[in-house]
Amino acid sequence: MIHTYSYYASDVDKLNEFVIAFFNRIEFETGDFSEGFFVKEFYDNLVSRHTGILFKTFKDIYAITKAWKQKSRTRLCLAIRESNEIEEICKGIKKPTKESQIPLAVKDIVVKLFKQLYDDVLFGKFFTPHYGNRKTHYHDFLLYKNNAYDWCPSCGIRPMHRFTEKITDQYDHYLPKNIYPFSSVNFKNLIPICSDCNSFENKSDEDILEPTGKAFYPFQIKHKLIEIGISIKKNNIDLDKIEWAINYSCEKGKEDELTAWKKIYKIEDRHIKHCKGSLSSWFSTYWNYLNDKESISEIPDEKIRKSSYLRTKKLSSPFEYKCLSVYLTPNETRAIQQSRVASRY
Repeated sequence: MIHTYSYYASDVDKLNEFVIAFFNRIEFETGDFSEGFFVKEFYDNLVSRHTGILFKTFKDIYAITKAWKQKSRTRLCLAIRESNEIEEICKGIKKPTKESQIPLAVKDIVVKLFKQLYDDVLFGKFFTPHYGNRKTHYHDFLLYKNNAYDWCPSCGIRPMHRFTEKITDQYDHYLPKNIYPFSSVNFKNLIPICSDCNSFENKSDEDILEPTGKAFYPFQIKHKLIEIGISIKKNNIDLDKIEWAINYSCEKGKEDELTAWKKIYKIEDRHIKHCKGSLSSWFSTYWNYLNDKESISEIPDEKIRKSSYLRTKKLSSPFEYKCLSVYLTPNETRAIQQSRVASRY
């Protein structure tokens, strides 16, 4: 990731905590099933309201695991706990359990449980009064510390809808819930990214761990930014036909994470296409500003005017700034002259 988020701890975390607490309880339990197997708050607020989805399902799971040998029960409960150690999973220290690795005797019922926890319980009509809804959590999350990014922290090229309360971007399951169901309601596994990053053409349900076994932890506190170098590989008078080259570098020891990020999000191809598809409009806006009467009146010196424009873009649109900065160099004079034809000045 280009940027990481600051983790926003809130009441929505409780659902995952309640579920893990249940499996911790039944790991060594051999007695009759009872309400006491649940954290009281979990039972009162949710389990008693979702008798079919939760109470009966948990009861049926216990009926199966109760007959198992202790080693098998512990293995299942440990798998659920370790699948929620997201930071250690990203570092490659621990491995989450895939759906295909869940014991057959409980596979269907457990997978269904975690699917319903996310689809039907989380932010449902019984959850919301006690723990909040999805939209409120999303916007509270983005208001927390330094989370209010203008651009998607994963790709850096698509804007985030942080100013519009009616719109929420994608909550991406970093470890896809269709592959790693035990991590499905863990909010350290849910990150806001743009719809392009989470589309079928890019990440979607692809396994972020598949390329190297490691991935950038989305809530890394001391995250050194990925350096993105942009250059023109082959110039062309036609801005749309310029061939771009992009290279990436990261802090030492994070090469595997960089490889995974580039592959899963199709980053390099998307960045090159973004440069090719946007330069004409970027340049047109730049040229119109540079020759606007009001701009000239405010900043008569053309060099200072150019510098001022680029400085503004560096803060508001870093990727646009990088591309323009590369393009607007002395050896690009011919291309710039040609581009004036498309300008209104």
